[in-house]
Amino acid sequence: MKDRLPIDAQVEVLRLWGLSAIRLSDARSYNDIVKRLIAYANKNATRIRLFLEGFNYRVRKDLDRAEEKFLEAWKLAPRNQSINRELASLYCKQRRYSDAETYARTAYEAAPTNPFIIDIMAETLLGKSQAGLQVDQSELNRVLRDLAIYGDAPGSSFFLIRDAQQKAKNRDYRGAMISLNRAVERTPALLAPYFIRAEVLLRMNDIVGAEHDLQEINRLLTEAGGFSEGDEAQAQELEILILIEKRQFRAAVERIERAAFLPSRVGQRLREQVARSIGFDPEAADSTMRKWAKDFSRRTGRHRISRG
Repeated sequence: MKDRLPIDAQVEVLRLWGLSAIRLSDARSYNDIVKRLIAYANKNATRIRLFLEGFNYRVRKDLDRAEEKFLEAWKLAPRNQSINRELASLYCKQRRYSDAETYARTAYEAAPTNPFIIDIMAETLLGKSQAGLQVDQSELNRVLRDLAIYGDAPGSSFFLIRDAQQKAKNRDYRGAMISLNRAVERTPALLAPYFIRAEVLLRMNDIVGAEHDLQEINRLLTEAGGFSEGDEAQAQELEILILIEKRQFRAAVERIERAAFLPSRVGQRLREQVARSIGFDPEAADSTMRKWAKDFSRRTGRHRISRG
């Protein structure tokens, strides 16, 4: 009955069908939908095809190729809130908060009462602040207040998660843990509070607690059947951070090299963190890893290994 619909409506049906096919891992339907969208040969159909291809790569944990497709879609519709939110979220997962900010702001301007959009704006500003980048604190407080209004309700933990990040930034780890524990109780199948709680626990030098949260994350990912939208990459990053904290530098480097889903920039940042950690505590590394750290630092020119 598609001929009864105008072209834009046909394309919208394909968009919704494509999102469902991707979530259901229905590759046959997805490939058919992409071919149908190509046949329309108009700007709207091209944008939606590129968005679906990016979404498919993101779900399949290939964040580098997802970024390429989302950026191509963005060029066709730079004000589209869905595309901007996807790019902001993707960059936040890689801790590229300055890159995320432009897209988060555009989405926020388009939908300032949407809790998903407010949340990505809050995550971006908090991430920048935690990274030591300049942030307008009054703006951050306003965004968090908006999130408390639109994203704090039974079955939702948007505000609790960002409130915990804010407290952790201010080194109120006890307060952060209270908010994160409440978030886990409210949304036990949501991965975000486990990731953030594990990071807070690492700051508190509670490696055992962080490892327990990593185990819970892996259990939830297994139960989800591999549908993780980049969360497996984040889980791999957390595992590597734990290895670094345990001073298991060789295992950390090997895990980085074998990681299937880490975006290239994340892998590079983790290598830098290993080299920096060895520089701070060279006695904790064997001679092979000390040499690796020196060679890596010499190649990148970013870290100086002080001794060893």
